[in-house]
Amino acid sequence: MDNNLYKVENTLRSIAKRYKSVKYSLGLAILFLMMGVGAFSEEVNNPEAVPTREEIAISKENLKNSVGSLQSKIDSARAENEKGLTGLKLELIQLMEQGDQVVKSPWASWQFGLNYMYSDWRGTYKGRGDKSKKYPYEGVFVRESGENEINRYVSSESSFYSKLPKSTNPYSASSNARQGLKGYGIASTIPVPEPIVDLELNAAINPKVVNKADLNLVPKTANKPTLPEPVRFSPIAPNIVSPDDPALPVPPTFKVYLGADCNSYSGLGCNSHASTPRQRTAGTFLASGLNNRSKQNIDTILHYTWPQNPFPNGSLAFKMWADDTRIPRSGDDIALPADKVYFNSYNYSYKGGVNEYPTSVVASKGVNKNDQYFFIGGSRFIELDNMSDNVPVGNNGVYNIPSGKTVNLGGIFTLGLVSQENGTDMRNSGTITDEDEKDEYWIQHMPTDPGKNYLTIKGPTEDYQITKSGKGYVGYKVGIAQVEENSPTDGYNVEGQKMTNTLTGQINFYGTRSIGMYVYLPTHTTYAIMENKGKINLFGKESYGMKLAAKSDSRAAMINSGTITLGANGTGLDRADNSAAMAVMEDKSVINKVNLDLGKAVNKGTINLTDVQNSSGAYINIDSDITNDTNGKINISSTIAKMAHDQAVNVGMRADAGTNNGGTNKATVINKGTISLDGSFAMGMLANGAKLINTGAITTTANKKISNGIGIAAVNGANIENTGTIKLTGTGDTNNIGVYLKGSTGTVGATGSPSIDVSGNKSIGVFAVNNKSTVSTLTMRGNVKVSGNGITGIVAKGGSQVTLNGVANVTVDNNGSVSSPVGTRGSYGVVVEGSSSKFEGNDTTVNAKITNPESIGMYSEGSLTVNKANITATNGALNFYANNGKIEIRNGGTTETGQKSLLFYAKGANANIRLSGGTLNATIKGGSTPSTRGTAFYYEGTGNTFNKTAIENYFKTVFGDGAGNSTLGHLNLNMEAGSRLFVASKVKMDLTNTAASKLTTGLTGGPNISGSGYKTFMLYLSELTVDNTVNLDNATDPYN
Repeated sequence: MDNNLYKVENTLRSIAKRYKSVKYSLGLAILFLMMGVGAFSEEVNNPEAVPTREEIAISKENLKNSVGSLQSKIDSARAENEKGLTGLKLELIQLMEQGDQVVKSPWASWQFGLNYMYSDWRGTYKGRGDKSKKYPYEGVFVRESGENEINRYVSSESSFYSKLPKSTNPYSASSNARQGLKGYGIASTIPVPEPIVDLELNAAINPKVVNKADLNLVPKTANKPTLPEPVRFSPIAPNIVSPDDPALPVPPTFKVYLGADCNSYSGLGCNSHASTPRQRTAGTFLASGLNNRSKQNIDTILHYTWPQNPFPNGSLAFKMWADDTRIPRSGDDIALPADKVYFNSYNYSYKGGVNEYPTSVVASKGVNKNDQYFFIGGSRFIELDNMSDNVPVGNNGVYNIPSGKTVNLGGIFTLGLVSQENGTDMRNSGTITDEDEKDEYWIQHMPTDPGKNYLTIKGPTEDYQITKSGKGYVGYKVGIAQVEENSPTDGYNVEGQKMTNTLTGQINFYGTRSIGMYVYLPTHTTYAIMENKGKINLFGKESYGMKLAAKSDSRAAMINSGTITLGANGTGLDRADNSAAMAVMEDKSVINKVNLDLGKAVNKGTINLTDVQNSSGAYINIDSDITNDTNGKINISSTIAKMAHDQAVNVGMRADAGTNNGGTNKATVINKGTISLDGSFAMGMLANGAKLINTGAITTTANKKISNGIGIAAVNGANIENTGTIKLTGTGDTNNIGVYLKGSTGTVGATGSPSIDVSGNKSIGVFAVNNKSTVSTLTMRGNVKVSGNGITGIVAKGGSQVTLNGVANVTVDNNGSVSSPVGTRGSYGVVVEGSSSKFEGNDTTVNAKITNPESIGMYSEGSLTVNKANITATNGALNFYANNGKIEIRNGGTTETGQKSLLFYAKGANANIRLSGGTLNATIKGGSTPSTRGTAFYYEGTGNTFNKTAIENYFKTVFGDGAGNSTLGHLNLNMEAGSRLFVASKVKMDLTNTAASKLTTGLTGGPNISGSGYKTFMLYLSELTVDNTVNLDNATDPYN
């Protein structure tokens, strides 16, 4: 800076020497620096304008500030340059270390001038000399060749890269061979991959573009004729399927064994043998020995059956609370120690358990059966043996469990009140039940056989597999029973026995195979009158409300005037399936065979079957009867699912043929009262090779409906007699049947006003069918009415014969409207299926309203006779169809044949439709096209000529009386406009013979035809010879 000012000063001195007007001074130099050459202008050199010293001082100060500002800017620029150089030096060093830039040698950066250095790096640059340590390999990387050359061309982004071989070769140029080597010194060798470039290679063919003009050819349109819809007459035979045979399992015969024992008037009672002494519950047992194994709260007696009882029934152990004179009483009532007493057959000493009695239980005769989980001798809460209404003297003979008292039974073979054939009057006015059994420890922890869900108990005569029900009950209980005495005598008035469940009495059993009231005498005769006036409720399978298994005196009787219910326990885990409310049935163990006088088994009360299956209200298979009396009610309310086979059902009253153990084919159930059905798969009455009589009512429960229900059923050679009423009400597809016979016989009584009324789709009023070679015959009276779709009034099938006596109506419709098919199942008035089948209703009027081609008013393959026929057929249905069979209408009627429908259809050489009396007034509805016209006659030929002679012959044979005469004189045909008289199929005919005048003039045996505007003929699959002119434009032309 100093040198520059010096040069400026010298230059100004030289200029001042050349111009006289210019005098050099320090001020001029400063002014020159401020104004440049302007300092030499006239204004500047104007003497008058020479600045003063103050102005010069100010200018100096300004110049000083300007120079200082310039100096600061120069310093700032130098600092920025130094900063930039420092960064560039660092970058230069890094680039040299990375080897990405070739740099000249350090000595080449030395600059010399004026004997001093501008750059001094103090020796070597940083990092010099350590390259061999940080970069162990400085040679050329080896590129893959040969079979591995493919490695050079596969991108690391390729899906095939992962399939290349891998290694850790530091000299390889391929990344897949340098696995794990991710850097080169301080520099990273992880390459930044470039995106793969897709190269699309395709073959493109660019054809030559050819432009052609459209020809625009317009073909001529041919006029397509409008063909009439073809007329098809192919009547469908009735589709009626017999119901599957129900499973009908017989209620099981099982024994709750009670062996005879020793009893006495006084004292502690006798022992059955010296070796089997009676024992009472040990004094401390209930307090400390029971140990909560049950709810037992009373002392009991350990007793044994007689040792001389038939082997192997000797000396069987059982429990008892009291017997004979040791029964505490207050008047007629038994004085129970508590309002609720718990009595059981538990053998607490089983497998070393604490024994209830002071000494061990004695073994039974033969194989010891007294060491099992339960005692099997028949444990009985109360036993009456040597007692009657006068023994001992002054005894009133009444033993009653009082109202408000409850006897809880536990364990198998346990009974409440037991009599051994004497004249006492046993009554229950309280409750006998097993309701609390499931809560007892002894039952909850009952063992089972290894790998099984049951415990095998060796019974007196057979083994029992004891299982707990879904709710935890073991069953085999009896409320009130009469059992056999070893030697009954008249001294105890055996003829005076009574067993009564009174109005307040209840017997409630939840376990399987339990019986409310039971008479079982294997070798003796019962005189007992067994009556339920209270309630018997059973919820276990294979159970009985009241059961008789003994030879009976004429005094003996079984009467229900109370309520017996077979039902389900709560959620339905336990149900009284395969059970019977009242049963008189064979028992092979009864030597003298089970019997009971007629009229002695009666239901005067109510029997309910609720939520069960395969159960019966009343069951009999001996040569006797059970009656549902005039005030008796049997109610079935169960919904049972449809099964593929062995369909489960419930039956109100059922009679089965016996097996000659007291029964043959004379078992009879009689209904004089009411049997009500609702739910599904229920029968009012069933005779299976036996007999039933209905004079009462079989109906659907009020405001309920039934499906797959049958009012009366007879199978396997049974006999039925119905003079009562049957009314089954259903909606939807119900498949109900009023009366069903299969290989059985039905008769009708002389009195009563029977009727059958069934509703619901696919229902049938009366259905008779053969069972293999056994012919079903049914004689009946009364009206038959069926409502719904796909229904049938009466069916005689497979050779069966049905006779409807007296004035009666068979009505088939849908509550007054036409009845439609359901699928392929049409609606039918009367069906006779099978050449030997027969329906005879000489005074019967058939009223049917049907529709669609699947439906037929009257159909016969055999013989069908009615008095009158009032049949409306629409939309393709048939009024009368004789399929190689006979139809006879004795007294005319009124029919209507709608559009697409046919009045008469006869098929087969033996087909005959006979109008033997009265007048059949038939109206044929018209249509606008051939396919919609109603038709009176359909003739199917064999390619023969069809003329007046052929028509007369057709009338005389198909509608003949069998003597060569036509019966169509009893037919009045009202032909509406557009209707059709004949459809002739497979014939040859001249056009002139189709005129109405040609047809009716001189025709003998023809119908009485009225109406106009109808068509006389339509030929179908036939040959027509046009032998006359026809004006197709003239609607009045007779041939148009």
